[in-house]
Amino acid sequence: MSARRADLGVLLLLAAACAVAFGLRLGGHGIMDLDEGLYAACAREMLHTGDLVTPRVNGTPFYEKPPLIYWSAAASMRLFGENEAAARIPSALAAALTCLLTAALAGRIAGRRAAAIAGVSMALSPIPLAAGRMLTTDASLCLLVALATAALYVGLTSTGRAARLVLAGAGVACGLGLLAKGAPGVVLPALAVGVYAALSARCGLRRLVWPGWPAAVGFLAIVLAVALPWHLAAWRANGDAFVQEYLIRQHLGRFRGGDTSHQAPFWFFVPGFLLGFLPWSPYAAAALLGRTPEALRPRASECAMLRIWALCVFVMFSASGSKLVSYILPMYPPAAALGAAWCVHSLKGRRAHRGMAAAGLLTSLLCWAVWIVVQHPEAAVAVAQRYNSKPIAPISVPPNLLASAGHLALILGLGGLLAALPAALARHTVALVATAGSMAAFVGVAVMEAMPRADALLSAPLHGLVALATRADRRPVILISHSRRPSALFYASPDALLGKRVVEVQDAPAAVAAMAGHGASVVARSDTMGLLFKDVSLEAVERRGDWVWARAMPRRYLAGRGR
Repeated sequence: MSARRADLGVLLLLAAACAVAFGLRLGGHGIMDLDEGLYAACAREMLHTGDLVTPRVNGTPFYEKPPLIYWSAAASMRLFGENEAAARIPSALAAALTCLLTAALAGRIAGRRAAAIAGVSMALSPIPLAAGRMLTTDASLCLLVALATAALYVGLTSTGRAARLVLAGAGVACGLGLLAKGAPGVVLPALAVGVYAALSARCGLRRLVWPGWPAAVGFLAIVLAVALPWHLAAWRANGDAFVQEYLIRQHLGRFRGGDTSHQAPFWFFVPGFLLGFLPWSPYAAAALLGRTPEALRPRASECAMLRIWALCVFVMFSASGSKLVSYILPMYPPAAALGAAWCVHSLKGRRAHRGMAAAGLLTSLLCWAVWIVVQHPEAAVAVAQRYNSKPIAPISVPPNLLASAGHLALILGLGGLLAALPAALARHTVALVATAGSMAAFVGVAVMEAMPRADALLSAPLHGLVALATRADRRPVILISHSRRPSALFYASPDALLGKRVVEVQDAPAAVAAMAGHGASVVARSDTMGLLFKDVSLEAVERRGDWVWARAMPRRYLAGRGR
C-alpha cells in the first residue's frame, strides 16, 4: 500500500470515529444543568442582545468564564438555528480537531498505526467524548493548550523563518486559550515547555533554542493582541465588579479552593484519569510511568516532552483546591499519543503480550467496580459526602436510568475482556479493534438510550413548560427549583429573555410571592407548588411529568370578587 493511501486510510478511520463520537445525535437530548445550561443560556442571550463584551445570564452579568465559548456558540446558532445541536457544534469541532492533532503527535513518534490508535482513543473514551458533546469550555481549552504546547516545542527546537511562524501560531493559540478559560490557556503550555527546558540539558534531551528578543517580544505581543482587547473592554464596561468576580474569585479563588462544591483530595485525578480514559488508560499509564521503549529512543526528546506535558497538567490541577474530573482533559492528548506508541511497541515483544492482557483485565475490573457503584448508589453518595462540604441530598434514581448506567458499565467491562483475551493469544490487532468496537457500542447506548431516558425524566418536562409559559402571554414566569436550572432559560422566548421576565429562585420569599400575587406564572414541581404559595391561588394550566405550570392570583383578590 502506498504512503498516500495509508495516510488516507488513517484519516478516514479518524473521521468515522469522530463522526460517531461527536456527530451521532448531537442534539438528541436537551441542554443539561448546571454548566452547559449556564453557557448555553449566556450564548443565546448574547445572540439576541448583540452585546459581545459583557456575558449575561438572565440579564445579570456572568463573569465565570471568558467569552470565546459564548461567541462561538452564538455564531453557530446564528448559522444553524437556536437548537441543542447548534449550541454544541463548537465543542464537537474542537474535540474532533483535538483527535486529529493527537493522531499527528503519535504519528510523529511512532508511525501511522500509532496515529490511528491515538486518534480513535481520544474520540472513544468517556471524558473526551462527554466534553465534545456538551457546550462547556473543556474541549476548546484542550485543543488550544495542545496547539500552543506543540507549537511552542516545535518553534523553540527549530531555527529560521519557519520557527518564527510556528511561535506566532503558538501566540495566537495562547491568546485564544486565555479567551477560552482564562489563565490555564497560557500557564499550562508555558509550564510544560518550561519544565522541559529545565530538564533538557541534564537529561540529554534536545535543547530549546532561544529565538531572540524580537521573536519573544513578538510572541507576547500576539498573545496580548488576541486576548487583551476583550479584557480591557469588559473592565471598562463593568469596572470593579469584573475584576472582583473574574480575576479574584474565578481565578485566584478557585485555585486556592474557594469553590467548596468542587473540593476533593489530592489523589482525586488518579481514579479520575483511569476511569475517564477507559478502556485506553492502562496503556497510557504504562507509557507515562514506564521507560521509553527501545524502539522509540530515536524520538526520546518528543516522548519526554509528551510525558512532561501530561504530568505537568496532572500535578498542577492536583495541587489546585478546586477539582472536577474534566479539568485534566488537556493531559489526554499527550497521554493518548504515548499510550498509542506503547501499543505499537507492544506488538513486537512477547513480554508485552502479558502486559496488554493485564491492561485489558484491569480495564474490565475498573468497569465492574463502576457497575457495583451503579447497583449501590447509596454507598457511593456516602463516600462522596466525606469529601464534600455541602450536604448531598439522597437521590432517587428511576430503575430505567440505573439500567442504562449498568449497560454502559457492562459494555466497558466487555471491552476490557475483548482486549485482554486476544492480547493473551498475541492477536493484538484483534484486541485493539475489539476495544474500539466496544467503545463505539458505548457511544451508541449512551446517545440512543441513556441520555434520552435521562432527559425525558429530568429536563424535558421543565424545558417544555418554560417554553409554553413564556410564549403564551407576557406574564413574568417564576421558576422554582431546589437547585439552579439555568438550562430552562435556553428554551424561554426571546422577548422573555430580553425583558427579564424569568425569575429563577430556589425558594419562595415574600417578594416572589408578592410578584406572583400580582399576576404571574409559576413553574415548579407539583409537590412543592402548594407549599410555597400559601397566600396565592394557583390555577394549573399544564402538567408534564413532575412539573406544573400554573397561573397565580391572590386569594384576597378572589375573595373580594365573591369567588
